[in-house]
Amino acid sequence: MEKITLPDGKVLSISDDITPENRRILAERVRQQYDGFDINQTSVLGRAAEIPKAIARGAVGLGTDVPLGIASIFDVGDDGKIVKGLQGFKKRIREESPIAATSGYEDLWTTKLGEGLGSFVPFLGAGIAGRALTKTPKPFFSKGYFKTPEFTLPTALAVPTGVAQQADRVQMAREMGEDVGGVSETVAELFGGAIGITEVLPIGALLARTSKTALKDYALRDKIRSALIQGTQEGAQEVFASLAQDLTARGLYSDELPIGESMLDEFTIGGVIGAGADLVVNSFAGRRGIGNENLRQREGQLRQNRIQIQDEKRFDKAVDQGLVEEIQPVETKEKPDIPIPVGEIQPLPNFEIIQDTQGNFNLIDTTKEGSPVLKTFSGEAEAITAKEKELNKLRVKNLKIDIENDLYNQGLINSATGFDLGVILKDPNSIEINPQSIINFDSRVKKADRKEIETYFKNKNIELKPTFTMQEVRQILSPKDLKNFQSDLAQQIFRQSEKRGEPSIRDDKNQVNVNNKYIKELAESKNIELDFKDPAVQYFTRQVTGYDDLTKVKNRGAKELFVARLHSLPKFNFKTKLPDFRPREYTAEDMANFVANAGANDIQFSVKDLLQAGPTAGNKNATEQFIRDLTTSGRANKVEGTNKYKINKNYEFEVARKAEGFNETPEEFGERLTREGVLPPETIEQLVAAEQLRQEKYLPPKEVAPKMINFAQSVEEGRVNKFAREARKILDKAGKRNWCSY
Repeated sequence: MEKITLPDGKVLSISDDITPENRRILAERVRQQYDGFDINQTSVLGRAAEIPKAIARGAVGLGTDVPLGIASIFDVGDDGKIVKGLQGFKKRIREESPIAATSGYEDLWTTKLGEGLGSFVPFLGAGIAGRALTKTPKPFFSKGYFKTPEFTLPTALAVPTGVAQQADRVQMAREMGEDVGGVSETVAELFGGAIGITEVLPIGALLARTSKTALKDYALRDKIRSALIQGTQEGAQEVFASLAQDLTARGLYSDELPIGESMLDEFTIGGVIGAGADLVVNSFAGRRGIGNENLRQREGQLRQNRIQIQDEKRFDKAVDQGLVEEIQPVETKEKPDIPIPVGEIQPLPNFEIIQDTQGNFNLIDTTKEGSPVLKTFSGEAEAITAKEKELNKLRVKNLKIDIENDLYNQGLINSATGFDLGVILKDPNSIEINPQSIINFDSRVKKADRKEIETYFKNKNIELKPTFTMQEVRQILSPKDLKNFQSDLAQQIFRQSEKRGEPSIRDDKNQVNVNNKYIKELAESKNIELDFKDPAVQYFTRQVTGYDDLTKVKNRGAKELFVARLHSLPKFNFKTKLPDFRPREYTAEDMANFVANAGANDIQFSVKDLLQAGPTAGNKNATEQFIRDLTTSGRANKVEGTNKYKINKNYEFEVARKAEGFNETPEEFGERLTREGVLPPETIEQLVAAEQLRQEKYLPPKEVAPKMINFAQSVEEGRVNKFAREARKILDKAGKRNWCSY
């Protein structure tokens, strides 16, 4: 028995089993008699205590609405045992169960918010489960999206729920004395089911946005913006659905039921729930991706360095030729000149930033006498940016010299793809990881402890360094965390490659294909003959993933990373083994001197001979690498029937034919080769055609259907592109004038 002291001192005794309706009547009479006195006074603690019960009521109510909606469709009149039983159960849950709202709290906004949250969570869970079951995710609201479990699973809840909401309105109308016919009832409930589908749309939009940004480290502003978008969508949907259900009732069977009575509550509650769900889901989805912004920046810098080296190589070619206004016919030399790379790798200077008495920030070089001021800036951030920019210029210069020496030894000094590969395997932005990224991916580290870099490595007995190799990262992270890290890094690389123009090999797949057969086919599409046992391939694997033999790797993330790096490479214009960028014990000059001497004296030599008196004498591994460079570059051939090798007298032509454009169009590439005067016109023509194919970015293996082109018809209709003209010349020479497939 509840006892309430009234304003006049009298005590009102209220039975514990009073119905909610009778309590409302009693409360209204007391309010009228005692000048607004409310027997249902609430408190902050009381509101808080009601929220868990409201969430449970919302979830149970949704669970009841699903069978109720299905039963209502097949029960004309909604008077069968199943429908009546389920409606009675819902009423008992709301009014008499342990999770029923306490009198005075049932109509409060916070209570309605809890009930809305309880009914929203099952929809969100169904959407997440549906996305997990979707083998090939489709863009939100695309044609294929509506056939995926991501849409159909939550829809299986939404449709009967919408039917049940309309059935509740039908029951209310009948209780008010209105006559609702069987046809009107059924049509209204079918409309209700269609309206219920709108519940799925904000869920789909949330999951679609989350899937694209889960690997991004959101700034606070971005998080708020995303939450506001989701909140607005969810609130608008709730208002639309409620209003549509009310209008359906008014249009088909009721003149008494109110329209839009709770629109404000619907919008605000839906908005709060939608915004909260966005924040929560993105927080969970982004848990692995906290360090991805750093990965994205490093990958972006790597791409810039690749472009810069290509541009510098193109500039070098232009300097060699001098300034020309038009293509000048040059008589072809007997042998092309393959100059030795110029320059030595220099130690990086020690740049420091010092603030002067005027508040400016000076960038100085302490390695030079007197520590001269290089530049002055008004802000420290500008000075730091300039310092990194200057250091990166010098790193790129050293990187270019290092790569040129390796490619010269392999006869690939004119290969643009070779330079790209060299940057991937030598640029720290590609092969080294900073400490913060490692900590961000360690699931055992709490978020609050992620800034304690020194403590983290001290506890692991690992010397703190500016960066760590992939092999070292393998020893620091757990297998699961390593897999997540490498998989996320692979996704960053895929994104950058796709932005650069490489066709995607992941958009239509739930997972990237990483089996060995496909990897070899992908390499073949790049004109690379891939052998997993090849030392050059194992070096590539080690630098990129931290493992040696990819065929023995069980870590899927490592394989995805290997595929991502391979996919990022442009196509070679010629068939080649994967270039070897292992460290060498000899220089380009050593190679040039040996070839010149052995060629001039017509010397035959074996591995044993080089071990005794060659540039790599006494070092077996270096000697084997030296022989590999000699043969793959075309400088030397094996003497048939012996274990000896002999210098190829015309190897310069082999090197010159392995030419590719350095950030040049095929036309610019052809003009440069013509000006160089190294190759005959027919060879240049073939190289330009190959460069056109290389720049057309053909899809990787098994991703494109073969096309047949009728060249005669194309010519006749006047729709011949540059590729057709070049290919037609080759076909005419071969006597094949009608058809070509590619």
